[in-house]
Amino acid sequence: MYSTPVDCLTQDTIVCRDIISASEGDKIFPKRVFDVQLSCMGYIIIGLGNPGSEYENTRHNMGARMLEAFRSKHDFPAWKNDKLKRAFVSKGEVASDTATLVFPQTFMNKSGLSAVAFIKSKKAAERTVVIYDDLDLPLGHVKISFGRSSGGHNGLESVIKGLKTKDFVRVRIGVSPTTASAKFGNQQESKRSLI
Repeated sequence: MYSTPVDCLTQDTIVCRDIISASEGDKIFPKRVFDVQLSCMGYIIIGLGNPGSEYENTRHNMGARMLEAFRSKHDFPAWKNDKLKRAFVSKGEVASDTATLVFPQTFMNKSGLSAVAFIKSKKAAERTVVIYDDLDLPLGHVKISFGRSSGGHNGLESVIKGLKTKDFVRVRIGVSPTTASAKFGNQQESKRSLI
């Protein structure tokens, strides 16, 4: 149940597949083959979420959790708090390519304020990957797209407005506990399944 933007995902390997496989140890996703290719060269990978321990295990922090799993799997350095850019940042290499991991500390709906501090041009935006939760996808499902609308996600809308372009890669992580039609089961159970 994966979709990929054919034009922009035709280079080397690494980022998206490893973002998904890094979380498998946490049993967030069923074991699947994720055959997406994407170059990491000079990429900025942004995981959307809310700062603070009270939000750590909420659905809105799925993007940040996936980013942390990726950072850990690839032995990136510890997060550094860049107060000027309002984000936790970790820079490293994956398969000889560089990547900057960014977890905005501006709260979800103002993520664009942090993103614009890292991405200064439309060309740089095309080398950006934004990871975020999607309530319209069943838990564990992933969709990848390029250049689409925010789909009503306020954090993504903030990034689009900040960058003044929609032309970047998005990795949507399904967090709906039952179906994409928003028929929810027990709220307590859905919270436990994300932890």
